Amino acid sequence: MRHLFVIVSLSLLVFNISFAQTATVKGVIKDGGNGELLENATVLQPPTNGTASDIRGAYELKVNPGSVTIVISYLGMKADTQTFNIKAGEVKTLNVNLGGNA
Repeated sequence: MRHLFVIVSLSLLVFNISFAQTATVKGVIKDGGNGELLENATVLQPPTNGTASDIRGAYELKVNPGSVTIVISYLGMKADTQTFNIKAGEVKTLNVNLGGNA
């Protein structure tokens, strides 16, 4: 019985640690020319992790800690690429003003 308790306790600890291994990038995306909030802008962490901005231009993306590259794009506008380091559990705010023709 004691071994079962130890195994269950260790399993729960590993389970909690595994979920704490992410970080969050969030922000607002605007048109740099007129300040308009951009709905459905693409926020991509290549090759497969991504999201889109909501009606208020806001987005939130869970990422793995370490060196992160984020590509933010909107149809007809030049994409913006940002690279930075982020720690586990950290929340980084990355507000972007897109502008220029693609």
